Amino acid sequence: MNGLALRISRGSDSKSKKSIGFSPVNISISSFKTSDKYHELFQKFADATSTDEQLPILRKIVDLYRDAIDTDIIKFMVVVFLQAEAKHPLKCFIARHVTKNSNLQEPFTSVLASQISTRISPEPTHYKEYEDVVSKVATCIENFNAGVAAVRIVENELGTYLMNCLDFCVDLLLSESKTLSPTEKNEIFTLSHITLRLLLHIVQKANDESLSELIPLFIIIELCIKDLMIHNDVPMDTKSVCGILFISMYIVKKGPDSWLQ
Repeated sequence: MNGLALRISRGSDSKSKKSIGFSPVNISISSFKTSDKYHELFQKFADATSTDEQLPILRKIVDLYRDAIDTDIIKFMVVVFLQAEAKHPLKCFIARHVTKNSNLQEPFTSVLASQISTRISPEPTHYKEYEDVVSKVATCIENFNAGVAAVRIVENELGTYLMNCLDFCVDLLLSESKTLSPTEKNEIFTLSHITLRLLLHIVQKANDESLSELIPLFIIIELCIKDLMIHNDVPMDTKSVCGILFISMYIVKKGPDSWLQ
């Protein structure tokens, strides 16, 4: 049971779109402790002004990978994967490359899980901060086994983050002290939808041990769902995911046949 996905589009970048139709991926190489062996290629990638330029450079970089010792390359691939928007050619290339190369899957999954954990550690103060992280994490579970495995590694802390995100969104929607513009309201609806979809994925895929830690979160999630269900402006797609998630959590708590009662 998967909810219908709504997508958040990334803001325009300073780099221009070229023939492929996607903006180049913006990254900073300052976080990479690279040797001279990789620095030049990493810098060329960062300086490239189009996706057309970046793709062949990325191919050269991933072709340099030999084993798990090449941590710089793995981290570079993970960062590019997370920074690229959904369906971006670079994201698709990395996902295909990792899927086809079994020696890459475990180290990529490990570093991706670490990057997700780092990104969900700060407590956001604005829904845009949640939007940036949640939209990136959501792409990890889109037909990408290594991404699904990474989410599974961090599912408990991610579950808490998503619960807080959903609660944050509902508070904004119900707030009487702040008037939201139509654009802001739509962005919050979309963020809520993606958050619910991720929570549904976690609840449906988690093992018994993880579920025992996730169940205490259900109380707040259920309250948020009820508020979204009675909100007149919430899209029906989102309300559908709310219903599926609510039933899924109920089954986890009460047993597989409990929803029939």
